[in-house]
Amino acid sequence: MGRSEQPPDLKSKVHFFINLAQGISIISFGWYGLSCWRSSRMVLEFERYGMARWRRLTGALQLLASLGLSAGYFYPMLLFAAAAGLSGMMFFAVLVRWRIRDSVAATLPALIFLGLNLWLAATAWPSGVVLSTLRP
Repeated sequence: MGRSEQPPDLKSKVHFFINLAQGISIISFGWYGLSCWRSSRMVLEFERYGMARWRRLTGALQLLASLGLSAGYFYPMLLFAAAAGLSGMMFFAVLVRWRIRDSVAATLPALIFLGLNLWLAATAWPSGVVLSTLRP
């Protein structure tokens, strides 16, 4: 059985997990983005990170990425762009957490979202080469 001839079960399962990962990211980054603008706890967190002046921009970028992930259900290129952007953001979030010597447990959400969004970006790669047979 060739690479493009996968059993329908595998293809539908992968599609389910892509949609699940996309939905989790949409909700999480939408919520976090709004929190950056509305929550006094986020003001304190960004001060602790030493990045207080970047809080509103971070929130706006995460809200835009959440919208991009939503539009990605219809336009895979937007899914790729949003997921790749969030991957970059989460990479820097991990670096910031390590710089301020946060615990592994405190860094774990950023690592998980880094991996999740890297995977989403790989499945939506514009050329269709990476994991193209798994996209519906």
